[in-house]
Amino acid sequence: MRCRLRRFTLTKAVPLAISRGVTAAVEHLLVEVEHDGLRGWGETGGLDTGHRHYATEAVAAELEPLLPQLGEASPLEEQALEPLLAGLSPPARCGLDLALHDWRGKWLGQPLWRLWGLDPGACAATSVTLGLGSTEAVLARLARWWQQLPATRIKLKLGSPDGVDHDRALLTAVAAALRQRRQDTGVACELQVDANGGWTLEQALAMLPLLEAHGVVLLEQPLAPHPDPACDTAGFAALHPHCPLPLVADESCWGLDDLLRLAPHVDGINIKLLKSGGLSEALLMARTARRLGLGLMLGCYSDGSLLNGAAAQLLPLVRWPDLDSHLNLVDDPFTGLHCAADQLQLPRQPGLGIAVPAAWQGSAAGPLRPEAPVVVLLHGGLDNLSGKTGLALLRYRPGPIVAVVDPRHAGASLEAVTGIERAVPVVGSVAEALPLGPEVAVIGLAPSGGQLPGEARADVAAALRAGLSVASGLHSRIAADPELAALRHPQAWIWDLRQEPAALAVAAARAAALPCRRLLAVGSDMAVGKMSACLELLAEARRRGLEARFVGTGQAGILISGAGVPLDAVRVDYAAGAVEAAVLEAGRDLGPAALLLVEGQGSLAHPGSTATLPLLRGSQPTDLLLVHRAGQRHIKGLPALAIPPLGELITAVEALAALARPDGRRPRVRAVALNTAGLEPGAAQRACAEVELSTGLPCADPVRCGGGRLLDALT
Repeated sequence: MRCRLRRFTLTKAVPLAISRGVTAAVEHLLVEVEHDGLRGWGETGGLDTGHRHYATEAVAAELEPLLPQLGEASPLEEQALEPLLAGLSPPARCGLDLALHDWRGKWLGQPLWRLWGLDPGACAATSVTLGLGSTEAVLARLARWWQQLPATRIKLKLGSPDGVDHDRALLTAVAAALRQRRQDTGVACELQVDANGGWTLEQALAMLPLLEAHGVVLLEQPLAPHPDPACDTAGFAALHPHCPLPLVADESCWGLDDLLRLAPHVDGINIKLLKSGGLSEALLMARTARRLGLGLMLGCYSDGSLLNGAAAQLLPLVRWPDLDSHLNLVDDPFTGLHCAADQLQLPRQPGLGIAVPAAWQGSAAGPLRPEAPVVVLLHGGLDNLSGKTGLALLRYRPGPIVAVVDPRHAGASLEAVTGIERAVPVVGSVAEALPLGPEVAVIGLAPSGGQLPGEARADVAAALRAGLSVASGLHSRIAADPELAALRHPQAWIWDLRQEPAALAVAAARAAALPCRRLLAVGSDMAVGKMSACLELLAEARRRGLEARFVGTGQAGILISGAGVPLDAVRVDYAAGAVEAAVLEAGRDLGPAALLLVEGQGSLAHPGSTATLPLLRGSQPTDLLLVHRAGQRHIKGLPALAIPPLGELITAVEALAALARPDGRRPRVRAVALNTAGLEPGAAQRACAEVELSTGLPCADPVRCGGGRLLDALT
């Protein structure tokens, strides 16, 4: 069984305020298990109930070292897996539990609710949630819900930090709006109240008469959960005898043990999969609660359709469904959870019945399709190294580029400015590019510090506002910018590729077992053309009919190929493991005649570079390609640091590449790719001849002359 993690962001259309704070967006984790050709998926993330808190980063840190340990296990070995899952926190256990359930349902060819023998006709309508806010804002949110679906069950959040007087005003206003709707439409609406632990016992007792007078049908978690179970139980025990409406525990009830201690003092419990640790515990809790005569609520946090679709498998057992979070997302990536009026429909497909984006069904794949027409944003970077990402796209992206945005060169010839022979217009703004039909705006800048330049921000916003997707290799994340994220259309995406992959593991020389040849480009300095050399070799190999693939390790390489690992975003202890995972993914079905080209980064000769060793360790290359800039004698920007003679550098690289290898082989540098940019043709030829003479290796400039001579050295 192979397991992987992926991080993704969920953004609310309307931020939700409760007694503990406001949520506008969250980062979640996608857990994948693959076995016997089937894939199971689970969604999880952090949560905070006031007395217990789990950050998404901590959940990922739990899962990352565990997932590789499951390699020898099968998803069918449920009993054997139980001890491993039991040691995890509830949210970490939830993600893996859901993925395993999804896989088992797919293996059996049935949705889970059907395997459990549940009645699809027993499902009730879901409630929709009104967060805290001004009376006007809450009523506007109610009107927006009614525009979206004919909701008949309304959950009002109370426990306002502004005090119970504000709570009374909100309750009175919403109850009046529900009465008015019944008068206008003849449809009666049910009002539920959730204080999220925002009241004291005295405040809760004082609110009970008003709740009853306004016809509230249940009161959820009025008191703050207490970390001491005995004290927590005592609060419900003190309130329950005085409560004239069903009293439901949420934050206080995580698992079966909480259910059993609270059962004498509540009328219902709210099961949430992140609290229960997944469906295994949730199903046990649901059946136990029904046996004890407790009403069941099924709730959510800021969850996508995958997590809510998993919870929906329990709907026939539930009196008060509350699965509306996915209906308030602008970027829910999952599909398959449908609503008829205000009632969620049980998924009919096997397993959880929820589809994961095709672009995510690989460890390193991004959503940028090769055939998607793009506009490249290169504000002020068309004629200098700050635009190197966009320039690489213009030179090597196989798919259509409809325009380049650079106000400094608007109207100029691309070839005249850059020397790149591609018929792409240079325009002054995204607005000018829109008539040309782009689907994606790619940020082609690589500024120092990796932040979005101010002059480009307006065009990123314009692209999102126009419905375009955005791909970015900056360190600053576009999806984490609330102002920009809020502009994204539901059908569009934001791909911040410069993120550390999930499920990181320490490298273990596993790539050495791949049968394919693996060529790693190594440089005499940074930014000498390692990616360009690999891509020229890739093009030449494919021209000859050879099977070849490319593993991008920098933002440009990943944007061009659509997959890879952003090595400079990975913690150094896991860098070799991240390269190893990407190489294994790219090469898993390649035979001995195939060539896997791994983009190099940095240089052993540069004091600020840490990338070459992880690349050597992770890729376990069979061959090496040295890349050098013609005439360069010292590290750029560091004149006191001379670049060693190429022969000495080759010897050092080969010696390091021979270490930490299970096969004991010593990979050889097979050729030298020489960057002769700026030289006249004759001078470029002489420079290549000098390198051949000094190293005894074939040398060519692949950008100027193609990759034929270099590929000949490998075959």
